[in-house]
Amino acid sequence: MSTFLGRPVVGTPLHQDLVDRLTLVEQNLRATHANLATIDQLTGAPQSFEDWVGLKESPTCTGGGLHRTGRAIDLDVNRNPYIATRTGTSFGGENPGPNGVVLTSFQRSQVVAVYDRAADFLEQGVTARVGGRASNEPTADVWRRFAAVSDALTTYFAFCFRQFPAGSFLDRPPLAFLLGGLPFIDDVSPTFAGLANRVFVDNIPTAERLPRADAQQSIAAWLADRPDLQAKGDADFWYFRVLLDHEIVRIPMLSGTPGPVAPLRTRRPGNGFLSLRPHLVQALCDVGGLRWGACDFGAGENGDMMHFDLRH
Repeated sequence: MSTFLGRPVVGTPLHQDLVDRLTLVEQNLRATHANLATIDQLTGAPQSFEDWVGLKESPTCTGGGLHRTGRAIDLDVNRNPYIATRTGTSFGGENPGPNGVVLTSFQRSQVVAVYDRAADFLEQGVTARVGGRASNEPTADVWRRFAAVSDALTTYFAFCFRQFPAGSFLDRPPLAFLLGGLPFIDDVSPTFAGLANRVFVDNIPTAERLPRADAQQSIAAWLADRPDLQAKGDADFWYFRVLLDHEIVRIPMLSGTPGPVAPLRTRRPGNGFLSLRPHLVQALCDVGGLRWGACDFGAGENGDMMHFDLRH
């Protein structure tokens, strides 16, 4: 198969078993679309199959693992990065390779703590559900809970950061690594360590973030009727908390070949980590019988949002 969903597949030729599965997936999606009256929200015209599927980039089969034998495919890699995950008390994520930074379980837990903060900031008492697929859990339910966390990050970081196009990158190491790497003293309170971190993250380029006064005004308005959040800190505290969280959550979202100390280039957390449409993911998993790297790799390895492969 040289194409999938109307786009050329780049990289290693796909194994015939995967070609057969993807053919079934595409046939199912095309039949589903043909029976829908989908309308383009901007033009009011019938929505094309390609727009309904939603892919923005050519699928790829490059790199190691099952990609070497053509048994895996990655979709919209610039919009669906590696992330840290939590299944029960186990923290998972993609290992970037022998020359890159391999996050420990505790380091991954600091990243997942950002997901929890973002979820709780938007709806108090909510935690991030980024665990592996439970027994008999429908793919639609898995997609919904990952999408909820991705959307929470987008909203959380919008309090302090400017908007950038989906699929764009940050070409600088996360400042969290320059603090000595994870784990570090994760604190932005008015203490010695917290104040030092505030000074440090205030070096995030102003082209990336909103003016401090504007961000704090928006945060203060959000806190006004949320006493639980006020108890954790004022608008000044939360401003620096969001800045530091942005740098922490970037770390697994590396792009390309990671450096020997820190990822030199990452996706933008403000764009979230899941752009794949639910009907596409459902077809790949439920019709094609493929594993989704987000949730089907096992507790220690889940978190490859772009990746789908043969189970055997």
